[in-house]
Amino acid sequence: MPSYHLCCKVISRGQGRSATAAAAYRAAERIFDRRTGIEHDYSRKQGVVRSEVLLPRDAPEPYRDRSELWNAVEESERRSNSQLAREFNAALPRELSRDDQWELARSWAERELVDRGMCADVCMHDRGDGNPHVHIMATTREVGPDGFTVKNREWNDKNLLLEWRKSWEVEQNRALERHYERERTPERDRAYVDCRSYADRGIEREATVHEGPAVRAMERKEQERCVREGREYAPATDRARENEQIMERNALVEHPK
Repeated sequence: MPSYHLCCKVISRGQGRSATAAAAYRAAERIFDRRTGIEHDYSRKQGVVRSEVLLPRDAPEPYRDRSELWNAVEESERRSNSQLAREFNAALPRELSRDDQWELARSWAERELVDRGMCADVCMHDRGDGNPHVHIMATTREVGPDGFTVKNREWNDKNLLLEWRKSWEVEQNRALERHYERERTPERDRAYVDCRSYADRGIEREATVHEGPAVRAMERKEQERCVREGREYAPATDRARENEQIMERNALVEHPK
């Protein structure tokens, strides 16, 4: 069953982060940061299946190169707490093929981010663990033929984030509907996503907490260890244990004894 997840965070120097390092990690590439002289090498990282930099019409063509784009972002910022990028992390429906997942993510980034004037770096991840997802890093400044100019504060509007969450729901469901139609999936077997919380939908169900790639990697190793040792798997991290307890409470609500 497809599940909804889209979150948006800001990457800033105030957090001790850099846009070049973040981009290199998400794309599994090596990027040299001209401002700091540091090389960020994540070329051995596994699980990145596709990536592309998308540009608005007036952006310099060299920005299609990931290293050039994020070095230009770093060089356009002077403050120690500058906001460098806005990152979206979204789950991709497992029901879709990899090509359809990519088209969903890419077209959403084009329409919702690039058409507003942002450069968007789209990286699709899938480690084969049932958690295909996409990272989209978007720039925070207006861009013209000569490079980055002023910050666009309208992109920080909380109402815009709500619009983005809703549009991701709509586009996922359209992609799922096309998939179901092609596969002639019976109506009873079709499932869709909803960006609203359980409370907003009137559902007495507790939402699980997002685990993230680091937690999932630890849990995957624990599952493999349990198989090797012939014992029953139990969550190894606090976050996974919390989710197990939430799912148990939900089961009691849905199927009371």
